[in-house]
Amino acid sequence: MNRISQTLDLVIMDPALGICEGHHAGFIEALGQTLPSLPEQKSVIIVCHHDINEQTATKLTQQGFRVAPHFKVDFYHNLNKPYSSSTEKSTFVRELAKQYISIIQNRNSQSLYLYHTMNWDHCQAINLALTYLVERKCSSLGHHVLLLMFHCGINHLGHTTHPLIKMQFKAALKRLAKLKSVSLQTSNAEYLNSYNQLLAPAKDLKLHPNIFAGANDNGKTPKKADRSTDTSPIILYMGDIKAEKGFLNLPNRLKQLLPKVDTSIIIQYSGKLPAAPVFKQCQQELQNMAAQHPKIELIPHFWNQQELHKALAHASLLVMDYDPTVYAEKTSGTLWLSASYRLPIALNGHSWLNREADRLGLCWTTIDDIHKVKSQRHKTAQIPENSYKQELETPFWTWLNNTYHSMTECTSC
Repeated sequence: MNRISQTLDLVIMDPALGICEGHHAGFIEALGQTLPSLPEQKSVIIVCHHDINEQTATKLTQQGFRVAPHFKVDFYHNLNKPYSSSTEKSTFVRELAKQYISIIQNRNSQSLYLYHTMNWDHCQAINLALTYLVERKCSSLGHHVLLLMFHCGINHLGHTTHPLIKMQFKAALKRLAKLKSVSLQTSNAEYLNSYNQLLAPAKDLKLHPNIFAGANDNGKTPKKADRSTDTSPIILYMGDIKAEKGFLNLPNRLKQLLPKVDTSIIIQYSGKLPAAPVFKQCQQELQNMAAQHPKIELIPHFWNQQELHKALAHASLLVMDYDPTVYAEKTSGTLWLSASYRLPIALNGHSWLNREADRLGLCWTTIDDIHKVKSQRHKTAQIPENSYKQELETPFWTWLNNTYHSMTECTSC
Protein backbone atom coordinates (compact mmCIF):
# COMPACT_ATOMS: atom_id res chain seq x y z
CA MET A 1 0.00 0.00 0.00
CA ASN A 2 1.38 3.42 -0.94
CA ARG A 3 2.02 5.86 1.86
CA ILE A 4 1.16 9.52 1.72
CA SER A 5 4.23 11.74 1.45
CA GLN A 6 5.77 12.49 4.84
CA THR A 7 5.40 16.22 4.21
CA LEU A 8 1.86 16.14 2.77
CA ASP A 9 -0.94 17.68 4.78
CA LEU A 10 -4.08 16.97 2.71
CA VAL A 11 -7.21 19.08 3.02
CA ILE A 12 -10.25 18.15 0.93
CA MET A 13 -12.43 21.21 0.37
CA ASP A 14 -15.99 19.95 -0.21
CA PRO A 15 -18.64 22.62 0.51
CA ALA A 16 -21.43 20.34 -0.78
CA LEU A 17 -20.64 17.31 1.37
CA GLY A 18 -23.29 17.09 4.04
CA ILE A 19 -26.14 18.55 2.01
CA CYS A 20 -25.70 16.64 -1.28
CA GLU A 21 -25.63 12.89 -1.87
CA GLY A 22 -24.67 11.30 -5.17
CA HIS A 23 -21.27 12.35 -6.46
CA HIS A 24 -20.01 13.98 -3.24
CA ALA A 25 -20.93 11.09 -0.95
CA GLY A 26 -19.57 8.60 -3.49
CA PHE A 27 -16.31 10.50 -3.94
CA ILE A 28 -15.52 10.52 -0.23
CA GLU A 29 -16.57 6.90 0.25
CA ALA A 30 -14.35 5.79 -2.63
CA LEU A 31 -11.52 7.89 -1.21
CA GLY A 32 -11.97 6.31 2.20
CA GLN A 33 -11.72 2.80 0.80
CA THR A 34 -8.37 3.60 -0.81
CA LEU A 35 -6.97 5.61 2.11
CA PRO A 36 -3.33 4.56 2.58
CA SER A 37 -1.53 4.18 5.89
CA LEU A 38 -0.69 7.61 7.22
CA PRO A 39 2.60 8.79 8.65
CA GLU A 40 2.51 9.48 12.37
CA GLN A 41 0.56 12.63 13.27
CA LYS A 42 -0.73 12.96 9.71
CA SER A 43 -4.37 12.88 8.65
CA VAL A 44 -6.69 13.72 5.79
CA ILE A 45 -9.02 16.58 6.68
CA ILE A 46 -12.43 16.99 5.02
CA VAL A 47 -13.74 20.53 5.24
CA CYS A 48 -17.44 20.04 4.52
CA HIS A 49 -20.77 21.80 4.87
CA HIS A 50 -21.69 23.09 8.30
CA ASP A 51 -24.95 21.10 8.28
CA ILE A 52 -23.44 17.65 7.85
CA ASN A 53 -25.35 15.22 10.05
CA GLU A 54 -23.72 13.48 12.99
CA GLN A 55 -24.13 9.99 11.51
CA THR A 56 -22.27 10.89 8.31
CA ALA A 57 -19.53 12.71 10.23
CA THR A 58 -19.06 9.72 12.55
CA LYS A 59 -18.82 7.33 9.58
CA LEU A 60 -16.13 9.50 7.96
CA THR A 61 -14.19 9.63 11.23
CA GLN A 62 -14.31 5.84 11.46
CA GLN A 63 -12.88 5.65 7.91
CA GLY A 64 -9.84 7.60 9.10
CA PHE A 65 -10.73 11.17 8.11
CA ARG A 66 -10.82 14.27 10.29
CA VAL A 67 -14.10 16.07 9.68
CA ALA A 68 -14.31 19.87 9.89
CA PRO A 69 -17.84 21.27 9.31
CA HIS A 70 -17.38 24.79 7.98
CA PHE A 71 -19.06 25.92 4.75
CA LYS A 72 -22.48 27.59 4.81
CA VAL A 73 -23.11 28.26 1.11
CA ASP A 74 -25.25 26.32 -1.35
CA PHE A 75 -22.44 24.98 -3.55
CA TYR A 76 -24.83 24.30 -6.44
CA HIS A 77 -26.72 27.57 -6.19
CA ASN A 78 -26.29 28.35 -9.89
CA LEU A 79 -27.20 24.86 -11.09
CA ASN A 80 -30.28 24.61 -8.90
CA LYS A 81 -31.44 28.17 -9.51
CA PRO A 82 -29.36 30.18 -12.02
CA TYR A 83 -28.15 33.58 -10.85
CA SER A 84 -30.77 36.23 -11.56
CA SER A 85 -28.22 39.03 -11.70
CA SER A 86 -24.50 39.80 -11.63
CA THR A 87 -24.98 41.08 -8.08
CA GLU A 88 -26.34 37.72 -6.94
CA LYS A 89 -23.43 35.93 -8.61
CA SER A 90 -20.86 38.29 -7.04
CA THR A 91 -22.43 37.82 -3.61
CA PHE A 92 -22.11 34.04 -3.87
CA VAL A 93 -18.52 34.19 -5.14
CA ARG A 94 -17.41 36.62 -2.41
CA GLU A 95 -19.06 34.58 0.35
CA LEU A 96 -17.51 31.31 -0.82
CA ALA A 97 -14.13 33.05 -1.19
CA LYS A 98 -14.31 34.31 2.41
CA GLN A 99 -15.00 30.78 3.63
CA TYR A 100 -12.04 29.41 1.64
CA ILE A 101 -9.79 32.16 3.03
CA SER A 102 -10.67 31.45 6.64
CA ILE A 103 -9.46 27.87 6.22
CA ILE A 104 -6.31 28.52 4.18
CA GLN A 105 -4.91 31.38 6.26
CA ASN A 106 -5.01 29.28 9.42
CA ARG A 107 -3.06 26.28 8.12
CA ASN A 108 0.55 25.72 7.03
CA SER A 109 2.52 26.17 3.81
CA GLN A 110 2.82 22.39 3.27
CA SER A 111 -0.95 21.87 3.01
CA LEU A 112 -2.32 20.47 -0.23
CA TYR A 113 -5.92 21.52 -0.90
CA LEU A 114 -8.02 19.33 -3.17
CA TYR A 115 -11.18 20.80 -4.75
CA HIS A 116 -13.37 18.54 -6.85
CA THR A 117 -16.50 19.02 -9.00
CA MET A 118 -15.49 22.59 -9.82
CA ASN A 119 -17.59 24.90 -12.00
CA TRP A 120 -16.74 28.44 -13.12
CA ASP A 121 -18.30 30.19 -10.10
CA HIS A 122 -16.37 27.95 -7.68
CA CYS A 123 -13.17 28.70 -9.62
CA GLN A 124 -13.90 32.43 -9.41
CA ALA A 125 -14.20 32.08 -5.64
CA ILE A 126 -10.83 30.27 -5.43
CA ASN A 127 -9.29 32.92 -7.68
CA LEU A 128 -10.60 35.69 -5.44
CA ALA A 129 -9.43 33.91 -2.28
CA LEU A 130 -5.90 33.19 -3.54
CA THR A 131 -5.53 36.68 -5.03
CA TYR A 132 -6.40 38.15 -1.63
CA LEU A 133 -3.90 35.88 0.17
CA VAL A 134 -1.07 36.40 -2.36
CA GLU A 135 -1.44 40.19 -2.22
CA ARG A 136 -1.14 40.00 1.57
CA LYS A 137 1.91 37.72 1.30
CA CYS A 138 0.17 34.94 3.24
CA SER A 139 2.81 32.49 4.51
CA SER A 140 0.34 29.59 4.67
CA LEU A 141 -0.77 29.69 1.02
CA GLY A 142 -0.07 25.99 0.40
CA HIS A 143 -0.77 24.14 -2.84
CA HIS A 144 -4.12 23.82 -4.61
CA VAL A 145 -5.40 21.15 -7.00
CA LEU A 146 -8.62 21.98 -8.82
CA LEU A 147 -10.53 19.20 -10.59
CA LEU A 148 -12.55 20.89 -13.33
CA MET A 149 -15.69 18.86 -13.93
CA PHE A 150 -17.80 21.07 -16.18
CA HIS A 151 -17.77 21.96 -19.87
CA CYS A 152 -15.98 25.28 -20.47
CA GLY A 153 -18.04 26.45 -23.47
CA ILE A 154 -15.75 25.06 -26.21
CA ASN A 155 -16.93 21.83 -27.82
CA HIS A 156 -14.92 18.80 -28.93
CA LEU A 157 -14.44 20.33 -32.38
CA GLY A 158 -12.87 23.46 -30.91
CA HIS A 159 -15.91 25.66 -31.58
CA THR A 160 -17.37 28.07 -29.01
CA THR A 161 -20.87 26.84 -28.19
CA HIS A 162 -21.57 28.79 -24.99
CA PRO A 163 -19.85 32.22 -25.13
CA LEU A 164 -20.98 33.30 -21.64
CA ILE A 165 -19.74 30.10 -19.96
CA LYS A 166 -16.46 30.41 -21.86
CA MET A 167 -16.06 34.00 -20.67
CA GLN A 168 -16.83 33.07 -17.04
CA PHE A 169 -14.32 30.20 -17.03
CA LYS A 170 -11.62 32.33 -18.67
CA ALA A 171 -12.13 35.09 -16.11
CA ALA A 172 -11.86 32.54 -13.30
CA LEU A 173 -8.89 30.55 -14.58
CA LYS A 174 -6.66 33.09 -16.33
CA ARG A 175 -4.84 34.14 -13.15
CA LEU A 176 -5.03 30.71 -11.49
CA ALA A 177 -3.27 29.16 -14.50
CA LYS A 178 -0.25 31.41 -13.86
CA LEU A 179 0.16 30.49 -10.18
CA LYS A 180 2.81 27.84 -9.45
CA SER A 181 0.89 26.89 -6.34
CA VAL A 182 -2.15 25.84 -8.44
CA SER A 183 -2.63 22.72 -10.56
CA LEU A 184 -5.63 22.69 -12.90
CA GLN A 185 -6.77 19.23 -13.97
CA THR A 186 -9.75 17.79 -15.79
CA SER A 187 -11.30 14.41 -16.40
CA ASN A 188 -11.12 13.49 -20.10
CA ALA A 189 -9.40 14.09 -23.42
CA GLU A 190 -12.03 16.40 -24.91
CA TYR A 191 -12.18 18.70 -21.90
CA LEU A 192 -8.39 18.72 -21.74
CA ASN A 193 -8.23 20.06 -25.30
CA SER A 194 -11.01 22.58 -24.66
CA TYR A 195 -9.45 23.99 -21.47
CA ASN A 196 -6.01 24.17 -23.05
CA GLN A 197 -7.50 26.08 -25.98
CA LEU A 198 -9.25 28.41 -23.53
CA LEU A 199 -6.11 29.18 -21.53
CA ALA A 200 -3.36 29.00 -24.17
CA PRO A 201 -0.54 29.76 -23.82
CA ALA A 202 -0.71 30.14 -20.02
CA LYS A 203 -0.49 26.53 -18.84
CA ASP A 204 -1.17 23.02 -20.09
CA LEU A 205 -3.75 21.24 -17.97
CA LYS A 206 -3.36 17.61 -16.95
CA LEU A 207 -5.72 14.65 -16.72
CA HIS A 208 -6.70 13.43 -13.28
CA PRO A 209 -7.73 9.81 -12.63
CA ASN A 210 -11.31 8.79 -11.95
CA ILE A 211 -11.56 7.95 -8.27
CA PHE A 212 -14.52 5.63 -8.92
CA ALA A 213 -12.96 3.70 -11.78
CA GLY A 214 -9.32 3.30 -10.79
CA ALA A 215 -7.66 1.11 -8.21
CA ASN A 216 -9.79 0.82 -5.09
CA ASP A 217 -9.35 -1.17 -1.89
CA ASN A 218 -5.68 -1.14 -0.82
CA GLY A 219 -4.58 0.01 -4.26
CA LYS A 220 -5.90 -3.08 -6.04
CA THR A 221 -8.04 -2.88 -9.15
CA PRO A 222 -11.64 -4.13 -8.81
CA LYS A 223 -11.97 -7.88 -9.16
CA LYS A 224 -13.64 -8.77 -12.44
CA ALA A 225 -16.40 -11.37 -12.27
CA ASP A 226 -17.09 -14.11 -14.81
CA ARG A 227 -19.82 -13.02 -17.24
CA SER A 228 -19.64 -16.15 -19.37
CA THR A 229 -23.11 -17.32 -18.34
CA ASP A 230 -26.34 -16.04 -19.83
CA THR A 231 -27.84 -15.24 -16.43
CA SER A 232 -25.88 -12.05 -15.77
CA PRO A 233 -28.35 -9.21 -15.13
CA ILE A 234 -28.90 -6.07 -17.15
CA ILE A 235 -28.66 -2.74 -15.30
CA LEU A 236 -31.35 -0.60 -16.87
CA TYR A 237 -30.77 2.43 -14.63
CA MET A 238 -28.48 3.52 -11.81
CA GLY A 239 -27.85 6.78 -9.99
CA ASP A 240 -29.71 9.98 -9.17
CA ILE A 241 -33.29 10.47 -10.36
CA LYS A 242 -32.95 12.66 -13.45
CA ALA A 243 -35.06 13.06 -16.57
CA GLU A 244 -31.96 13.58 -18.74
CA LYS A 245 -30.67 10.18 -17.61
CA GLY A 246 -33.82 8.48 -18.84
CA PHE A 247 -35.64 7.91 -15.55
CA LEU A 248 -39.01 8.86 -17.03
CA ASN A 249 -38.45 6.49 -19.96
CA LEU A 250 -38.05 3.46 -17.69
CA PRO A 251 -41.62 2.07 -17.90
CA ASN A 252 -41.54 2.09 -21.71
CA ARG A 253 -38.03 0.65 -21.82
CA LEU A 254 -39.14 -2.17 -19.54
CA LYS A 255 -42.07 -2.98 -21.79
CA GLN A 256 -39.69 -3.19 -24.74
CA LEU A 257 -37.06 -5.21 -22.89
CA LEU A 258 -39.06 -7.75 -20.88
CA PRO A 259 -40.11 -9.93 -23.86
CA LYS A 260 -36.54 -10.00 -25.23
CA VAL A 261 -34.47 -11.08 -22.21
CA ASP A 262 -34.46 -13.97 -19.76
CA THR A 263 -32.18 -12.34 -17.19
CA SER A 264 -33.06 -10.06 -14.30
CA ILE A 265 -33.32 -6.32 -14.92
CA ILE A 266 -31.92 -4.02 -12.23
CA ILE A 267 -33.19 -0.47 -11.67
CA GLN A 268 -31.30 1.39 -8.93
CA TYR A 269 -32.00 5.00 -8.05
CA SER A 270 -31.45 7.28 -5.10
CA GLY A 271 -31.89 10.83 -3.93
CA LYS A 272 -34.91 13.02 -3.45
CA LEU A 273 -37.74 12.52 -5.93
CA PRO A 274 -38.13 15.72 -8.02
CA ALA A 275 -41.24 17.76 -7.26
CA ALA A 276 -42.88 17.37 -10.68
CA PRO A 277 -45.83 14.89 -10.39
CA VAL A 278 -44.61 12.93 -13.40
CA PHE A 279 -41.69 11.53 -11.37
CA LYS A 280 -44.00 10.17 -8.67
CA GLN A 281 -46.25 8.68 -11.35
CA CYS A 282 -43.25 7.04 -12.98
CA GLN A 283 -42.06 5.58 -9.68
CA GLN A 284 -45.52 4.18 -8.98
CA GLU A 285 -45.66 2.56 -12.42
CA LEU A 286 -42.24 0.99 -11.83
CA GLN A 287 -43.39 -0.40 -8.49
CA ASN A 288 -46.52 -1.87 -10.10
CA MET A 289 -44.49 -3.48 -12.89
CA ALA A 290 -41.98 -4.91 -10.42
CA ALA A 291 -44.82 -6.49 -8.44
CA GLN A 292 -46.04 -8.24 -11.60
CA HIS A 293 -42.69 -9.26 -13.12
CA PRO A 294 -40.16 -11.13 -10.92
CA LYS A 295 -37.38 -10.33 -13.40
CA ILE A 296 -37.52 -6.64 -12.36
CA GLU A 297 -35.39 -5.74 -9.34
CA LEU A 298 -36.07 -2.26 -7.99
CA ILE A 299 -33.40 -0.82 -5.66
CA PRO A 300 -34.63 2.62 -4.48
CA HIS A 301 -31.64 3.54 -2.31
CA PHE A 302 -28.02 4.67 -2.58
CA TRP A 303 -25.48 1.98 -3.48
CA ASN A 304 -22.35 2.06 -1.34
CA GLN A 305 -19.02 1.31 -3.04
CA GLN A 306 -19.15 -2.40 -2.28
CA GLU A 307 -22.68 -2.77 -3.66
CA LEU A 308 -21.87 -0.66 -6.71
CA HIS A 309 -18.75 -2.61 -7.67
CA LYS A 310 -20.45 -5.95 -7.06
CA ALA A 311 -23.34 -5.01 -9.37
CA LEU A 312 -21.04 -3.82 -12.16
CA ALA A 313 -18.80 -6.87 -11.87
CA HIS A 314 -21.70 -9.26 -12.41
CA ALA A 315 -23.79 -7.37 -14.97
CA SER A 316 -23.86 -8.25 -18.66
CA LEU A 317 -24.92 -4.81 -19.87
CA LEU A 318 -25.49 -1.28 -18.59
CA VAL A 319 -28.16 0.78 -20.31
CA MET A 320 -27.44 4.53 -20.41
CA ASP A 321 -30.63 6.03 -21.82
CA TYR A 322 -29.18 9.54 -21.56
CA ASP A 323 -30.52 12.47 -23.55
CA PRO A 324 -27.95 12.92 -26.35
CA THR A 325 -28.68 16.66 -26.55
CA VAL A 326 -27.87 17.19 -22.86
CA TYR A 327 -24.84 14.90 -23.06
CA ALA A 328 -23.48 16.24 -26.35
CA GLU A 329 -20.51 17.65 -24.38
CA LYS A 330 -21.34 16.44 -20.86
CA THR A 331 -19.37 13.70 -19.11
CA SER A 332 -20.52 10.73 -17.07
CA GLY A 333 -18.64 8.94 -14.32
CA THR A 334 -20.90 5.95 -14.89
CA LEU A 335 -19.31 5.38 -18.30
CA TRP A 336 -15.80 5.34 -16.76
CA LEU A 337 -17.01 2.82 -14.21
CA SER A 338 -18.32 0.62 -17.02
CA ALA A 339 -14.97 0.84 -18.78
CA SER A 340 -13.10 -0.23 -15.64
CA TYR A 341 -15.15 -3.46 -15.70
CA ARG A 342 -15.17 -3.73 -19.49
CA LEU A 343 -18.93 -3.76 -19.20
CA PRO A 344 -20.71 -3.15 -22.54
CA ILE A 345 -23.19 -0.28 -22.63
CA ALA A 346 -26.32 0.56 -24.60
CA LEU A 347 -26.74 4.21 -25.58
CA ASN A 348 -29.46 6.49 -26.88
CA GLY A 349 -28.14 8.38 -29.92
CA HIS A 350 -24.70 9.97 -30.32
CA SER A 351 -22.99 12.23 -27.77
CA TRP A 352 -19.85 12.54 -25.63
CA LEU A 353 -20.70 9.07 -24.32
CA ASN A 354 -20.07 7.33 -27.66
CA ARG A 355 -16.90 9.28 -28.33
CA GLU A 356 -15.44 8.53 -24.89
CA ALA A 357 -16.45 4.85 -25.14
CA ASP A 358 -14.47 4.64 -28.38
CA ARG A 359 -11.41 6.29 -26.77
CA LEU A 360 -11.60 3.78 -23.90
CA GLY A 361 -12.02 0.78 -26.19
CA LEU A 362 -15.42 0.05 -24.63
CA CYS A 363 -17.98 -1.81 -26.73
CA TRP A 364 -21.33 -0.10 -27.05
CA THR A 365 -24.55 -0.64 -28.91
CA THR A 366 -27.78 1.28 -29.33
CA ILE A 367 -30.70 0.63 -27.00
CA ASP A 368 -32.68 -0.79 -29.94
CA ASP A 369 -29.94 -3.41 -30.48
CA ILE A 370 -29.73 -4.72 -26.91
CA HIS A 371 -30.27 -8.25 -28.22
CA LYS A 372 -26.72 -8.08 -29.63
CA VAL A 373 -25.17 -7.77 -26.17
CA LYS A 374 -23.81 -11.33 -26.03
CA SER A 375 -21.50 -10.84 -29.01
CA GLN A 376 -20.53 -7.40 -27.69
CA ARG A 377 -19.71 -8.84 -24.28
CA HIS A 378 -17.24 -11.40 -25.60
CA LYS A 379 -15.73 -8.83 -27.97
CA THR A 380 -15.13 -6.41 -25.08
CA ALA A 381 -13.18 -9.02 -23.11
CA GLN A 382 -10.72 -9.35 -25.98
CA ILE A 383 -9.92 -5.64 -26.40
CA PRO A 384 -6.45 -4.77 -25.03
CA GLU A 385 -5.96 -1.97 -22.54
CA ASN A 386 -4.96 1.39 -24.03
CA SER A 387 -2.79 4.13 -22.53
CA TYR A 388 -5.66 6.61 -22.24
CA LYS A 389 -7.77 4.18 -20.18
CA GLN A 390 -4.77 3.30 -18.04
CA GLU A 391 -4.10 6.98 -17.32
CA LEU A 392 -7.68 7.54 -16.16
CA GLU A 393 -7.40 4.47 -13.93
CA THR A 394 -4.16 5.50 -12.22
CA PRO A 395 -4.42 4.74 -8.47
CA PHE A 396 -5.63 7.94 -6.83
CA TRP A 397 -2.94 8.24 -4.15
CA THR A 398 -0.15 7.57 -6.65
CA TRP A 399 -1.47 10.42 -8.77
CA LEU A 400 -1.88 12.68 -5.73
CA ASN A 401 1.66 12.08 -4.50
CA ASN A 402 3.07 12.71 -7.97
CA THR A 403 1.04 15.90 -8.31
CA TYR A 404 2.17 17.17 -4.91
CA HIS A 405 5.85 16.48 -5.58
CA SER A 406 5.75 18.14 -8.99
CA MET A 407 4.12 21.22 -7.45
CA THR A 408 6.59 21.50 -4.57
CA GLU A 409 9.55 21.06 -6.93
CA CYS A 410 8.11 23.72 -9.23
CA THR A 411 7.55 26.28 -6.45
CA SER A 412 11.07 25.73 -5.08
CA CYS A 413 12.68 26.47 -8.47
